[in-house]
Amino acid sequence: MFLESGIGLKERAVHIAITLVLSLTCNAAIQADLDQLYLEVTESSVDFFEPLWTDYSDTIPYSGYFDFSRYRNWRPNYVVEITIPGSGQVAYCYAVLLRQSDKKTFGKRNVARSTLLDHAVRTIRFCCLTSGYADNPFPYPLYKKERVPYVLPEGTGGGWSRKQGMPIDVLGYLSLAVVLLWEELDGETRAAAEAMMVGNALKKREFAGWVPSFGGWHDRMKQDFSSTVGAAYLFPRRGDHETLRNIIAGQALDMVATEHDQAKVRIHYAGQCTERVTVLSENGERARTLLSEELSADRGFVLKIQGTTEIRFANTDETAPAVEFVDIDIREDGRVNLVVDAADQSGVESVELTCDGIPVGRKSNRPYRFMHFPDKGWHTYEATARDRAAPCNERRSVKRTVEVVFGKARSNRYWEK
Repeated sequence: MFLESGIGLKERAVHIAITLVLSLTCNAAIQADLDQLYLEVTESSVDFFEPLWTDYSDTIPYSGYFDFSRYRNWRPNYVVEITIPGSGQVAYCYAVLLRQSDKKTFGKRNVARSTLLDHAVRTIRFCCLTSGYADNPFPYPLYKKERVPYVLPEGTGGGWSRKQGMPIDVLGYLSLAVVLLWEELDGETRAAAEAMMVGNALKKREFAGWVPSFGGWHDRMKQDFSSTVGAAYLFPRRGDHETLRNIIAGQALDMVATEHDQAKVRIHYAGQCTERVTVLSENGERARTLLSEELSADRGFVLKIQGTTEIRFANTDETAPAVEFVDIDIREDGRVNLVVDAADQSGVESVELTCDGIPVGRKSNRPYRFMHFPDKGWHTYEATARDRAAPCNERRSVKRTVEVVFGKARSNRYWEK
């Protein structure tokens, strides 16, 4: 077009320069509008959620949370799942307003900056100090408010913890709030935040099967990712820093994986007679078991494989697992920490802990760590391990008996019989 109109190189350069300037100016204006719109939407959180603010300082010094059960369209059975991630999201909204805006008041209620900062920091303290991974955590109060079959916390010393693989973003927004307001947090809260993030983070890369109704588990992979990214990037001096970064790099790839990215392997078994074939995933969980009648030299079976997969051909396992207590520790608050070790050639299906014959916990994956708050007096603990053989074998550990001297509140020593 330029050549046909007789425009020279100089004129062309000027035309291109003007076009670029106008384009950049337009893009800058659009970006400014988007930034303003984002802050306006974020500011609306003040009007929606500030009425839900609940001071909890009588129980946990300088703390509070947003009680979503007071919201007008509340679903009652969601109180446990929503309170921690929801409070974290509001704290993040407040942190963004404090860091990206110089306004003195926010929302139609004209809430002062100092109030937003106060409530955001108190919320972070509540979420971190009620985490089951914090040192001497405070009990998570929502346990007592509602009990539902599908809950977020597993109950670590009365504190909350996120079940790995649960499609709920517990730590994503909360981690961002911690980053933005790190300078405002005291040492106790910072330590609890690190323990919370590292404790809830993935310990190795986890693969998820393709489930169409869940969008291939992309949502679950995303939630595991957001629950690990804070631990991976906020504490670079930790010895597991590089491991955590590699984990989330793998999770990021898996979030965009499709069903066609999984390897499909057809296996023909032509070995010696065996009772069954057990297929184990990388984390040791049983993926599939085929009995002898399903195995045929002229007929194969198809497996969908992700990551490292072990195919184990085994004869009958009649040996029960080895199980023993390797550590028992009683803290000053009366909490009894117990560590159990278990091993079996077919794999350990579960380890169950009882106190005075009453079940107090069950673990399916290592480490087999338990926490219990017994009453004052003598108590006997026993661990039972079950293997993955068919039929199942089980073994009980040697019993360990301890005495809690001052009960739940003040126990600080114990004796073993």
